[in-house]
Amino acid sequence: MASRKWQFGKYTFNTDTRSKLHRMCEELKQEFPDLVMDRKRTVWWEWVRYVFILIFTFGGNRRYLSVFTSTSKNRIDFSDIHHEQLQSEMIGNHDRIYRLLMHERVHLRQFAKYGSILMSLVYLHPPFIGLAYGRAMIEKPAYLVSLQCMWEEDPLSVTGHKLLTTGGTYKDWWVSQFAGPAYGWMWPFKKTIEGWYEAELFRLRGGSTR
Repeated sequence: MASRKWQFGKYTFNTDTRSKLHRMCEELKQEFPDLVMDRKRTVWWEWVRYVFILIFTFGGNRRYLSVFTSTSKNRIDFSDIHHEQLQSEMIGNHDRIYRLLMHERVHLRQFAKYGSILMSLVYLHPPFIGLAYGRAMIEKPAYLVSLQCMWEEDPLSVTGHKLLTTGGTYKDWWVSQFAGPAYGWMWPFKKTIEGWYEAELFRLRGGSTR
């Protein structure tokens, strides 16, 4: 079985040349040749962001370092949980790594298209002032990609037939990312977010939203 090693900063991926993760690494190298990956907890400015986010979300997001991976121009900083997953899945099943990189690639492309200054201004818009709709529009396409990846891996999870370890469904978790404190209450109208989810699910099932 042919394999190849890919180096992105502090992270190395060994991929089967026939795998989707191999194709992803190849595309990332071509599209973002200077891409660096690091562990968020070891990056000093991520700690500065963490303090800001604690204030920004009124203490609602205390898991910025442990759960949420961050992307900026030509850079991905992995949370503790994703770092652990990366370590455990360097050999074997790469589905979670692939899904994570698919999500973050959306943000890398947004930074390339709009630039760091505009992305930062939109993303850091305070909660409840204009309902932070711009931030929701940044995150929405990335979360739709995550939903598509989950559909390809395990359709029962995204249709609500399986519970997560937290006890809720994938849809519950997906909606909570927009309506809760994780990103500063990006768009607290749950019916709208559920509509986004159901429209994408309808499309994945072979329907059309056009």
